[in-house]
Amino acid sequence: MALLSNYFRFSIAYFGIAVAVSWAFAPLDMELLYAGLAATLNYARVLTKALALLLPLILGLAIYAGWGTMRGRIGGALYAAAATVVLQCGFSLLKSSIPFIVPFWADPYLETADEWLLGRPAWEVLNVALPDWTTGILHVLYLAVWTVLAFATPTVIALTDGDRARVGRAMLLYLFCWIFLGNVVATAFASVGPVFYDAVHGGDRFAGLDVVLHHSAASGSMVVATQAYLLEAYQSRSMSFGSGISAFPSIHVAIATMVALYVIERVPVLMPVGVGYVLVTFFLSIWTGYHYALDGYASILLIFVAWIALRRFGPFRLAVQRAA
Repeated sequence: MALLSNYFRFSIAYFGIAVAVSWAFAPLDMELLYAGLAATLNYARVLTKALALLLPLILGLAIYAGWGTMRGRIGGALYAAAATVVLQCGFSLLKSSIPFIVPFWADPYLETADEWLLGRPAWEVLNVALPDWTTGILHVLYLAVWTVLAFATPTVIALTDGDRARVGRAMLLYLFCWIFLGNVVATAFASVGPVFYDAVHGGDRFAGLDVVLHHSAASGSMVVATQAYLLEAYQSRSMSFGSGISAFPSIHVAIATMVALYVIERVPVLMPVGVGYVLVTFFLSIWTGYHYALDGYASILLIFVAWIALRRFGPFRLAVQRAA
């Protein structure tokens, strides 16, 4: 309980810092703050839906662990759910503030590195024709399933895991994804990604990608609709909640890797599922045009290194090493 109540207090402080930074660098006003209240309610609804989708898993774990144990964890789960809502609102503010703090500068270097590593742009390497039915499933995995994992993971962990050290490592890694990678590194390496490159930087370097996205099975998907919304928000200098463009590193891949490592640590037999989901998310991050391959490489490497460090050092290291 103490660990998760600290997570809640940290999220409140983080949100306050996000508001202060946004007010200092970006056109933040009272109207946007009122919109933030609406966004908070929307995030709460999304989190509720995510938990509803995971209800069968939660019930199964409750039966396995015992209802008495589960009841004792409800308070921590409520702290985790509330903290995640507040955390996401703060993250959205800071992500939308990136171009006001640091102009998007890193794209030419990331694209050059991609071509050097792969011989041509990553999206061309992975530009494979997929049947329409698989396209729909892949988009669900990239948006809906990922959103469930991104929002609901802390609550599910709080509700089902009684190992304090493992919970501590998972929560620190979760915060590492959003705050260090999603805010600090993303601001330092401000970039928009292939799908927005030409609109932001000019030219027609990714004209082929645009043709593929708008003349394929992906053209009517939620992915393309979301990309249009993000570009419109950027061009109008809007800071509407849920907007904001950032390519390096890939938070999609980072969260997928974090969840996979937690699942593998807790249930080792699920390693193929965890690794498979990371690979699918990495593929889709490039296939949809959001990311360079380097974005995903960096996310996987940084999350893995942080996970190893948490297991070996600090207050939440593995018990066997603590005893040593």
